[in-house]
Amino acid sequence: LTSTIEEFRIDKRWLSFTQNTFYRRIIKIVNKKNISKWESALLNATIYLGKAVLARSIWEAYLNRYIVLDILLLNKGETGQENNLINRVDLLIGWIHEKKLTEKHMKRLYYLRNELFHKGTFSEITPVDVINLDTIVKNVLYNVVNLNKHFKSKEDIIIFSKKLEAYKILNKQPIRPKNLIFYGNFRYN
Repeated sequence: LTSTIEEFRIDKRWLSFTQNTFYRRIIKIVNKKNISKWESALLNATIYLGKAVLARSIWEAYLNRYIVLDILLLNKGETGQENNLINRVDLLIGWIHEKKLTEKHMKRLYYLRNELFHKGTFSEITPVDVINLDTIVKNVLYNVVNLNKHFKSKEDIIIFSKKLEAYKILNKQPIRPKNLIFYGNFRYN
C-alpha cells in the first residue's frame, strides 16, 4: 500500500480526533473491571483494526478491517446483510456523502468480502479498496465509540438505522446524533 504524505499529516483535527474521544474512551473500557458485551465487542473491533494496520498482505488488511464492520454492525445469521450494512454505515457516516456514493463503495466492498470469505479469492482487492474500507471502518468505529450514550449496543444501532430509513420513506429530514464525524476521503480505482 502506498500513499501520499499529506494523508498522514498530523494537524489539529487529527490531534483532536485522537486525544479527545476515541482512544481515551477505549482506554476507559480496557481499564474497567467488568465490561458489557457491547464494550467487549468494541474492544474486539479495536483489536481487529490493529491487526489490519499490522497486516503483511492486502487480503489480510482487508479481512481484518471487514471483521470490524461485522462485529459492530451485523448479527450472526442475519438476513439481508448487504442492505443492512449499507443502511447502518449510512447512519454513521452517510450524512457526509450522498447515500449513492456510500452505497456504491459498500456494494463493491461487500462483493470483495464475499469473494474473500466464500471463495478465498482476493485478486480483485486493490490498495484503493483497502483505503476506502479503512476510511469507513475508522469512521464507523470512531462514531460508535464516541456516541456511546446513543449506541449502548448493536441493537441501538440497528433500531436507529431503521428510524433513519423511516424518515427517508416519509420524506422527512432525518435527525442524526450530534458529534458524528467523518475523517478522510474516498478514493477511486
